[in-house]
Amino acid sequence: MAPDAFHQKTTDELLFFTQNPGYYHPELVQAASQELRRRGIAPAPYVAPLAEDPEFAPAPGGRRGLWIALGVAALLGGTWWVANYGQSNPAAPTAAETKTAADTTLTLAVAPSSPLPVYDAAVEECIAEQLRKVPASEKKTAQELSQYRELSKRFWTAQLLSEYIQNKAQADPKNTFLPAQVELVRAAWNDWRKATVYGYKFGPTMADHYDRMTRVATQEQEGLKGLSKQLATGTPMPAAEVNEREADTQDLLAGLIKVSPATKQPYRVRERHVRL
Repeated sequence: MAPDAFHQKTTDELLFFTQNPGYYHPELVQAASQELRRRGIAPAPYVAPLAEDPEFAPAPGGRRGLWIALGVAALLGGTWWVANYGQSNPAAPTAAETKTAADTTLTLAVAPSSPLPVYDAAVEECIAEQLRKVPASEKKTAQELSQYRELSKRFWTAQLLSEYIQNKAQADPKNTFLPAQVELVRAAWNDWRKATVYGYKFGPTMADHYDRMTRVATQEQEGLKGLSKQLATGTPMPAAEVNEREADTQDLLAGLIKVSPATKQPYRVRERHVRL
């Protein structure tokens, strides 16, 4: 993300970066911190996350969805803090200002947090469906099976959230929570990317699945990047590009599982016309 992009973000959005460093690259958090300091606001000290274990042991089940929901809640908390304590030694408010502050606090208190859904159970179902296509001969090595499961878990965690956020952006493009939610979904893809830096010795079916997941991940990350830019600038992505990406992604996913747990719609196999 270019430095100029941070100049266009609100203070609340910048605070969200610094209050949730685990979801972003260190460079993004540092850039947000610098912009906050430029505005005269001292962000919380940033501590770089620990490097992942090469064996990428899976996180305890269910915690990712919880932290995503808490991340969005933190955005609301930051907004409330700035509204109430963001200035040092403020002058005594007038009666009109007091009423405005009370109304603002009430609005924030009842505003929906719109957390991202938790797809833990659906992710496990996706993994199980994929494994049913893998021959027994490829499941004999415990390490390869464990690696395949973890890769699939990271992939479907990010993929289902991508489908959710893309559908939400189409249905409600002016939703104020969308920019922060898109960044959280992009962070989920970062978890996938970190696991792909290692080499794997899978059998033919597992290797085909891994190739499909890798290609879908590339398409989805490009789509989220474009969506983030669209939300920031109001410039829509080219329809032809979006449709082509969607067709490729659907075709690749159809080779993994039949129906999307996020949309409840079958993944579409792309029609191929062969000239004779």
